[in-house]
Amino acid sequence: MNNFLNEIDFPLPKFVKDSKGICPNWILPLDKLDIGVEIESNDENGVLSEIGHYHGYDNGGREVFPDFLSGFKGKKWKVESDGSLGINGVEFVSPVLKGSQGIDNVVNNMKVLKRLGFDSNDKRCGVHIHVGLSSICGNKKVDDVVSFLCRLNKSFYNYQGSLYGSCGKNRRDRQFYCSRLRKEEDLIILSERIEKKSKGNKELSDFDKVGRYSRKYRGLNLSNLRNGIKGKRSSIEFRFPQGSLDPVQFLLHMVQIVFLIRQSWVDRHNRKGMDMVCNDWELDKGFQKDPKNEGVKGHKFLSRKIKNSIRGKWLKFENKNINYHWEDIFELWEDQSKEYDNQYFN
Repeated sequence: MNNFLNEIDFPLPKFVKDSKGICPNWILPLDKLDIGVEIESNDENGVLSEIGHYHGYDNGGREVFPDFLSGFKGKKWKVESDGSLGINGVEFVSPVLKGSQGIDNVVNNMKVLKRLGFDSNDKRCGVHIHVGLSSICGNKKVDDVVSFLCRLNKSFYNYQGSLYGSCGKNRRDRQFYCSRLRKEEDLIILSERIEKKSKGNKELSDFDKVGRYSRKYRGLNLSNLRNGIKGKRSSIEFRFPQGSLDPVQFLLHMVQIVFLIRQSWVDRHNRKGMDMVCNDWELDKGFQKDPKNEGVKGHKFLSRKIKNSIRGKWLKFENKNINYHWEDIFELWEDQSKEYDNQYFN
């Protein structure tokens, strides 16, 4: 059993006891996931005397590794300039992280950044979270991978009001760099068409189109899949999370993202209708019809689904920070959703 579970002073639920604290493979354990995190911030106090160019290494520039951040498995975080945030804008980029330990690494480093005076509250700031495709799909057939990606598109499309709502009054959905998925855009039209293919008939060309048709500056960005179905740099990027150095806000987004991935994976072939909400693209559910209240209504619906689903409930027992802040996570989500709805006409 995981060490931190031994320290819990309340009875563990039966599903945890029966599995001896080890998340079953069919749920897709957190510790299998490769995670990458980019934290946009402002260096108002001039902490950094030197800084790398934005994605400068790819352009022949110099990488800068801040020694005040803890690395992971021998790999270091790096920092780059980010002109989209203004003259003091910086972006901290993690190495490839793994599962629960990776989440703890981000939480600890966020505390360090906050203590040093970095500020991520600017409405232009975001936290971008990547999940490695191969860490989700392994060596599954192309048909499974493509079916999962189509289902993930549909899930995000259905729940995006709630996801953006959890970011509060900054209204991330109205920003160019992380806008909504739209019914009329190529990726959604493509996903609708591909998912109609019968099981076993999705092809590598379908996978290639998903990456090619994806737009980078969306709340869900699949353009990194252009690196190939087995590519080490092929990842799913979630750009909707708000800029924040609050660990609870980060944990909230990780709970949402891991649940969406798990639910989309298990339901990739519409098996038993695991997620009946995402069986169409019409956005005609009760929590989707009135955008003035989509934050609060979406929170009630999706948070309840996470708490009641085995794929959501397991998360509470896979990471000590998530476990400790479990109630805080959902209280923050509700509060942020109220702020989001209040800003709808602003």
